[in-house]
Amino acid sequence: GICNHKVRPRYFEGSGWGLVASDDIAKGECIIAVPETLFLSAHKVLQDPEIGGTLCEVCHYADAPDVDDYPEVLHDEEVVVVYLMRQFFHSAQPLSPWLKMWPHSMNTTNLLSQEE
Repeated sequence: GICNHKVRPRYFEGSGWGLVASDDIAKGECIIAVPETLFLSAHKVLQDPEIGGTLCEVCHYADAPDVDDYPEVLHDEEVVVVYLMRQFFHSAQPLSPWLKMWPHSMNTTNLLSQEE
């Protein structure tokens, strides 16, 4: 959860919920802590009972006995994207409410050049 009182949740019209700084945040200062058990990784996706087996078959992962030895047919990020897309379009599973609150579009300074 939020481990710092310098951020607070805020609803942004047109894009949904997010966080906004309510005070200066020092470089490297923790503002959110997420337990590893809640991480979504390619490793977890490949172990998912609904889609993991299919992804392993399509990507020829069945030839590798250990997840760490899988050939990189898809990058880890792509495996996660495939999972999220499947969840978004075909599932009423636990991620569904979370996926539905994602912004439809987003403007962020991370995507702008320094001149912009």
